[in-house]
Amino acid sequence: MSHAIDFDALDEKLFLLQQLVFASKPYCKRQAIGNESDVGEANKDEYWGWIKSLTSNYLIECAVKTRVFHDYLINSHFENDFKKLDANACQGLTIATICKGVFSITLREICNKIIHATRVVLIWNETTNDHYWDGKLLLIGKKGAESWELELYIHDWALAMTRYHKALSDLEGRVYAGQDW
Repeated sequence: MSHAIDFDALDEKLFLLQQLVFASKPYCKRQAIGNESDVGEANKDEYWGWIKSLTSNYLIECAVKTRVFHDYLINSHFENDFKKLDANACQGLTIATICKGVFSITLREICNKIIHATRVVLIWNETTNDHYWDGKLLLIGKKGAESWELELYIHDWALAMTRYHKALSDLEGRVYAGQDW
């Protein structure tokens, strides 16, 4: 059997990732992060540290748990078309853009990229006087000798992951994870 996975905590992290994206702009505005009054005050640096740490930890936790769970289901011969469930979960969303390399944009592959990224860069929206994190990350890594880069859109990815887990829950795929009987 697989590891026991706290799916409620996983769902919570996916929810919080979405909230972080939408909270950034009003938070930065209210705290005057990235504007002229912030010069030399390091408020943006402190905010960057919080966002980078929380986002990285939540992404890694969600990606690893999803991969462990997905591998358990495949190895348990759980009868489902995971590619179709993945595609349905991503329907109408833009979860990522490939900047370099050749690979598919699926939830499983993005989980792999999150896990194996050797560099992770927060992308800030600085198009106006407002500076804030708008939920984009640049993930950079290598697979063998081939370099890859992926721009990840946290809100849409987290929403797709939530849909994917909901579909697996509806099919009772989450019921048996971690059970040893």
